[in-house]
Amino acid sequence: MAITSIDQEKLYSLNGEEPIQLPSRIRFANGLTKTDVTTFTIGDLESIGYSGPYTKPSFDPLTQTCTWSSSDFKYTVTDMEFEKPSPEELLNAKDQNADFLLRKCDWVLLSDAGLTDTKVAEFVTYRQAVRDYAASVTSVPDVAAYEALSWPVAPTL
Repeated sequence: MAITSIDQEKLYSLNGEEPIQLPSRIRFANGLTKTDVTTFTIGDLESIGYSGPYTKPSFDPLTQTCTWSSSDFKYTVTDMEFEKPSPEELLNAKDQNADFLLRKCDWVLLSDAGLTDTKVAEFVTYRQAVRDYAASVTSVPDVAAYEALSWPVAPTL
C-alpha cells in the first residue's frame, strides 16, 4: 500500500512486517539518518521500505485473534476455536464444584466458629444438599447442561 499521508499515530509496515508506529529515527541506504518524525516525507518512508498507514482492528483477545498478513498487507480477525470438554470432563468439573462449595463452608463446623446451633444446623443441611445434588447428577453431556446445574444456595451468615 502506497503511503498517501504521514500520521504519527498510525501504524506503518517495514518490508511487510507487522505494522508499528514510526520510529524516532530512520536510516537511508546511503547511511544518512533523520531523527525528527515531523520531517519524514512519503518519499523517505517508501525509499526504505515502509508502507501504510494501517489501522489495527478492534477485537476481543479472549475469543479472537488478530493477525497481520505480510503478503496481503492487512489484518485479519478470526474467532478462536475452543475444544469442547467431554462429558467425562464436565462430570469431573461438577464433582470439583461440589468439593469447592463444601470447602467454602468447612469452617462453620468448627466448635469455635461462633455460630448459633440453628445456623450450624442450616449449614449441615446445606452441605448434605450439596452432596445429594452432586450424587444425583450422573450425566453432564455438554456445556449447556453443566451451566444449567442448579446447586443448593448456601445459608446466609
